[in-house]
Amino acid sequence: MESTNIADHCCTYALRDSKEDPFKGTCNRSHDQYCMQCEILKEVLKNVETCFVDCGINGEELDYLTYSCRQAVDCIKTWKALQLRSCRQDEARTSILDNLHENSVHITQDWAMKFPPQKYRESQSDWFAERKIHGT
Repeated sequence: MESTNIADHCCTYALRDSKEDPFKGTCNRSHDQYCMQCEILKEVLKNVETCFVDCGINGEELDYLTYSCRQAVDCIKTWKALQLRSCRQDEARTSILDNLHENSVHITQDWAMKFPPQKYRESQSDWFAERKIHGT
């Protein structure tokens, strides 16, 4: 759904970027509605971030736990944003395929396997063996 009154679900609102011209989007919705699951997640993440302060832990251990917790919360927020972008991207792909001319082709490339080798001339069998990936 491109536009909705729930800010967390509104693609136009959530995926806009005020710094980049191609991604400057304006949404005419009021965003005055809420999703209970999104609000619960926000509350849980806020509580998790502050839970160590009330436990009586202090010093270096508190710093470490607070840092680790913030990193985890950031990862969860990033994952949530990824889910929204993924849904939007899938909608765009489906729209392109639905409107594809019979003499046209749609090519999708995946660049996910861009890991540098551990050594200069690492063989493919060494690379897969290090990662415990075995073919059948």
